[in-house]
Amino acid sequence: MAELKIPDVNTIQIAGILTSDPVFRQTPNGSSVATFIMETNRKYRDNAGILRENACHVNISAWHKLADLCQELQKDHAVLIDGELQNQPQSGEDGLTGRSIVEIRARRIQALDVKAAQSSDALPVKKVETATKPNEEKTKTVQVPTTPFDFGYQNFKI
Repeated sequence: MAELKIPDVNTIQIAGILTSDPVFRQTPNGSSVATFIMETNRKYRDNAGILRENACHVNISAWHKLADLCQELQKDHAVLIDGELQNQPQSGEDGLTGRSIVEIRARRIQALDVKAAQSSDALPVKKVETATKPNEEKTKTVQVPTTPFDFGYQNFKI
C-alpha cells in the first residue's frame, strides 16, 4: 500500500481584541519580538436555549519588522491575525520538559478598528458621494488610509 502523504499546512486566522499593550523585547542576536494576548469570543446556545459566551485567550508573537509595527497597537484594539501555530516547550517544576504552550506566530496583522488605524500617521478617512444621473442611486467610495497593518484594501465601494 502506498504511503499517505499529509500536506504541511500550519495556517490560522483569528480576530479578536488585545487584552493588554504589546510587550517588546530584543533577542541576544538583535531580533525584535512583540508579544501580546488576544481575546476572541464564541457565542453559542446551550441545551436549555440560553445564549452563552466563551472567551478564549491566545498568546501572539510577532517578530522582526512586524514586531516594530506592533508599536501602534494598544489594549482594546481589534485585530485580525494571520499566522501559524508554534509550540513552546516548558519545563515543569521538577525541571523536566513535559508541558508545552501553543502560541500563534503572526505573519500579518491588520487593525480592524478606527482607533488603531488613525493612531498612525495615516490620512483621515474621506467619504465621497458620486452619482452619474439624477435618478441613479448614489454610491459611496470610502478611501481607507494606508496603515502598517494594511492588506491592500484602500478603496471600497459601498
